[in-house]
Amino acid sequence: MRRALGSFAVKCAVFIGGYASAFILVCSSSERFGRHIRVALNWNFNRFFIPALIGSLICVGLFFISVWISGNRKSVLFFEKLHELDFGLLTVLTLCAFCFCFYFIWKNPYNSAMMLLLPLAACSAWAAFIATILTRLKRKTFKSTLHWLAFFKVFRLNKAVGLFMLALLSISVFLLCSIGLQVIMTMIRNPSYGIAAQARIDSIQTPLFLLSIFDLIALTYLSRFMLSMSALYEKANEDKVRSERFKAELITNVSHDIRTPLTSIINHVDLLKRLESPDERLAEHIVVMDQKSQRLKTLLADLIEASKAGTGNIPVQMTNVDLAEIIGQAAGEFDQALTDSQITFVFTPPEEKIIAFADSRYLWRVMENLFCNVAKYAMPGTRLHTEVQQDGNAARFTLRNVSRAALDVCAEDLIQQFIQGDRSRGSEGNGLGLYIAKNLMECMNGELAVRVIGDLFEVSGQLKISLLLSRTTSGSTLCRIHAEQDRS
Repeated sequence: MRRALGSFAVKCAVFIGGYASAFILVCSSSERFGRHIRVALNWNFNRFFIPALIGSLICVGLFFISVWISGNRKSVLFFEKLHELDFGLLTVLTLCAFCFCFYFIWKNPYNSAMMLLLPLAACSAWAAFIATILTRLKRKTFKSTLHWLAFFKVFRLNKAVGLFMLALLSISVFLLCSIGLQVIMTMIRNPSYGIAAQARIDSIQTPLFLLSIFDLIALTYLSRFMLSMSALYEKANEDKVRSERFKAELITNVSHDIRTPLTSIINHVDLLKRLESPDERLAEHIVVMDQKSQRLKTLLADLIEASKAGTGNIPVQMTNVDLAEIIGQAAGEFDQALTDSQITFVFTPPEEKIIAFADSRYLWRVMENLFCNVAKYAMPGTRLHTEVQQDGNAARFTLRNVSRAALDVCAEDLIQQFIQGDRSRGSEGNGLGLYIAKNLMECMNGELAVRVIGDLFEVSGQLKISLLLSRTTSGSTLCRIHAEQDRS
């Protein structure tokens, strides 16, 4: 019984009975409408007023019960799409359909087909509207179908997009309401059909009314599209953060598992180095084992540091740092390495101090990686040109050198993990130096860019200028890849 009452056939039967009862009820109560129907159909509806009223109430009640019972069932595709439509747009479309039906009845009062079919269309619109309200309440999806409310929660009015969409929506609703009220007032003031009133409505108000409806529909679907794009963007960001966290945890765990036996290998190699062996080949093997184990140790350390820097899971203490001074210290630290590689360091300090707001430890690590790259990969007998300058509210440093080997990798790939300019991987590098430097710069709200022109390799970094030069400002924060604006 419950299943049969909620079937689509019962809804149609109850709707037809309700429409017939409501039609007789309107014909009995409205003198003008009833007079036209009596003339067109030669019927007298006055004696059916009470039965039509009772029948209408019964059919409306049965329709409500049938829709509520079948609220959680999947219906035909059209009604499923109707249940997903924005409730505000659905309300406007229902009212517009109702107004259009009565406008055409007012326009064609002596057309019997119009007098029968247009009220049927109006009742169908209202029945679908009531059905979708009950279905949304039953499924508890009423709030989720208020798309404009969700849109202005995501794109708030203090943003340009939200303010622009609100202006467009307000214009469409204002035109729709004003034109609709003018049409209704015209029909009320001219209860008898008039050519002049109809011409005024058809020539000006009807096209604007239809244009406003189309504009409102387009804006609603545009808002849904923007909401879906925003949701996809948020999901992509969440997936990216989750994958980065998983990768960092995996690298940390695997590195920890490898570090324990590696420490034992290094200790045993150290013991073998202390033993005096007459066999020269054995001594050479021990030296190779020592070099490779130390390189593997460095690789693991760099891998852990790269994973932490890549996920931003490192504490940052921002202070005032003199860029020229820290570059000079890095040059002094790598003076022997540059001399051995026959690289001449060229640097002209700026006339005034350029103070950047950065973490001195991580900025030193960045400089260490950059100078180490120069010592390994620069062509012997060339120069390393270094510049420090102020660019607006940013402090910029640049390092330029000529590469020893041909750079067959684009600049964007050079700052990725495990990417080396030399495809043959004949050097001792592991391809993590620029990647670590780039992520450390981003942790300090800075940038690191690489440019390649032939064999000329240029890397430039940018940090924010410190606004408080008289005192040192420090604070601890948890760095993120997409860092927010600097609190200073």
